Amino acid sequence: MEVQSSTFHNHPRMSYDVFISFRGTDTRNTFIGFLYDALRRLGIMTFMDDKKILMGDNLSKKLMKAIEESRFSIVILSKNYASSKWCLKELTKIIATMGRRTDLILPVFYHVAPSDMNVELGLGLDDVRFIGMVGMGGIGKTTIAKVVYDCIASKFDGSCFLHVLGNDSKKDNLVSLQEQLLSHFGLKENIRIWNENLGAEMIGNRLRNKRVLLVLDGVEKKEQLNMLARGPHWFGPGSRVIITTTNRDLLHQPYKIHEFNVKFLDAHSSLQAV
Repeated sequence: MEVQSSTFHNHPRMSYDVFISFRGTDTRNTFIGFLYDALRRLGIMTFMDDKKILMGDNLSKKLMKAIEESRFSIVILSKNYASSKWCLKELTKIIATMGRRTDLILPVFYHVAPSDMNVELGLGLDDVRFIGMVGMGGIGKTTIAKVVYDCIASKFDGSCFLHVLGNDSKKDNLVSLQEQLLSHFGLKENIRIWNENLGAEMIGNRLRNKRVLLVLDGVEKKEQLNMLARGPHWFGPGSRVIITTTNRDLLHQPYKIHEFNVKFLDAHSSLQAV
């Protein structure tokens, strides 16, 4: 559905003033309807998709194009928003266009508290917290981790989103990952890491007094975690380490890892999610 507007004509390249991203089953027939009507009465050109009409590839292309051509985005963060692949895809695109095409992203918390994410991640606490995101491959773990990373990275002294190559735990690959990690935090100083044990020692020594955010994406072996983030004692107070993996056994460590399960959506649930 599209609402025509006579406002914001100083941006001729934009087709819409506002793009609304929402989880249909949570809000379509309640809050979203009222919001859409209110924007329409104000004469604001708004894109709110009608997924009963747009299906398959046509839906995806239409949504991505609408996001690109919207000045503002309103993201309705409802209880089940993050369990929808469509919502995560939209949110990833919205974040990607921020500052390039989109002028403003307005989050609206619908029947959830803004502190809910803080509770899961423990933001504001001085403990060092490990969070494990576990689920089958291709389910959206990386997308969720990237969205969380983009939202909270500015709260830390330093941050790093490190792509770990799954089952590849060769020594030279571990050393390369350690060098990337240290470089992200500006701590490598052109020092040569000769082996993974030296690299592990350097990471522990140089980050133990820093409040950092570290995302390890695609960790599958305990050796990888042990050499990149051995435990809370490696990091300064308030640090957060987020791990994405398909291997639940990886999360069984001497220290506590808060487990977050990313659930699979079957075809019926995926359609309901939009």
